Amino acid sequence: MALTDKYWRGGGDTTDAEKGDFTNVNEVADTLDNAAAVDKGGGLVGIPITGHAFSADDPVTIAGTTNYNGVFKIISETVNEIVITATYVGETFAGTETAKTYLGSNWVVAVGSDGYPDLGVSYPLPADTMHFTGRATIATGTPTEHTAGLHYNCYGNMGSGPDDCQGVVVAAEFTGLIGKKASGVEAPLQLSLAASKELIFRGNSEAYFMIKTASKVVPKVIFDSTSGILALSGVNDTNAVWTLIECRNAGTLELEEDTKYTDIYNYGSATIIINKNCPAGSVYTWGGTVLCDSPATNIKGYGDAAFTLGRTTFTNPEEDLDAAAVEWKSTGTLTWRAAGKITAYDQDGGIVAAVGSGAKQIGNSSDVWTINRGYLDLSAQKGLLTFEAGSTIVAKVANAVRFPAGSIIDGFTTGN
Repeated sequence: MALTDKYWRGGGDTTDAEKGDFTNVNEVADTLDNAAAVDKGGGLVGIPITGHAFSADDPVTIAGTTNYNGVFKIISETVNEIVITATYVGETFAGTETAKTYLGSNWVVAVGSDGYPDLGVSYPLPADTMHFTGRATIATGTPTEHTAGLHYNCYGNMGSGPDDCQGVVVAAEFTGLIGKKASGVEAPLQLSLAASKELIFRGNSEAYFMIKTASKVVPKVIFDSTSGILALSGVNDTNAVWTLIECRNAGTLELEEDTKYTDIYNYGSATIIINKNCPAGSVYTWGGTVLCDSPATNIKGYGDAAFTLGRTTFTNPEEDLDAAAVEWKSTGTLTWRAAGKITAYDQDGGIVAAVGSGAKQIGNSSDVWTINRGYLDLSAQKGLLTFEAGSTIVAKVANAVRFPAGSIIDGFTTGN
């Protein structure tokens, strides 16, 4: 396993806060001597460090050498030397190389450079991939902000997450919380990912992530949980973007207010919540439910998907939530509750229902709304409903549009 794969262990040090601290390490550091490595025989190598403070069995991270970089378990030591398991290669150190041990660290490598498992390391940096798996420690007793019998939560110093991280993986067996205390207080883990890297969430607890820095991105999120909650947010910056989000199973995905995204694909039965003031992105859904309180570039529904544009809890039903294009081929219902305008429209199944008091506009100038199957239900619309001049509804099935009773359309009064 590469050194850059770091695993959350949690439970380090003594206090419950330290046990859940993203950055928690007890670092002991020293510099290698300007001297040669020593062949101790039997696959052991002596590393010269005069007057060091390391102990046998400590995990040590060596950096800056030509042949001995990595994470090792200290087999034995004398006052001026530590002994590690390694293949001997002759090398005289310059005296600038470093050795560090992280006692009580909340992070480990799965397998050290010498084959020993779960050796403590520093918290994840930009060159690293972070993992939350069953390697984490189970909380015991009556811990504060953790839950006995579950993995230790990760919630402290979350602003120290790395920019341009190499990836995040949350395994299905991880039972702790990420970015949240047991009391419910949220503190999202702040980070961004390098180009083409992924955040993969398969956990069934809760995790809260935030893009850390303006203009940074997370290229891809794979949400593949059966019952977990994944909440995403970003600095209030138009260039801090969750680029592609794929929902492949169930669970709940939530975009917090002011969070920018590009595309969301819901291939499974997840519930997706897009809170208010999120810049318009595109949503493609084959199942589950989408609850959207923000404008959209594209709304495309297939399978048995359901979509609500403007929830009943939306605080301002008069605020415009425009959708540039709607393609509805689902057998389910798209509920159009918020005020706003839908420009391009292609319906080939299911129901698109305008409801509520928000003023709505159909089309923009010369737009053509096409209804091949299903129907557009306007009967429960309470507010103003406008057909933009020059727009056209082309209905290819009978009863394709159901108007409010008593409404006047182009001089035609509808019945009941």
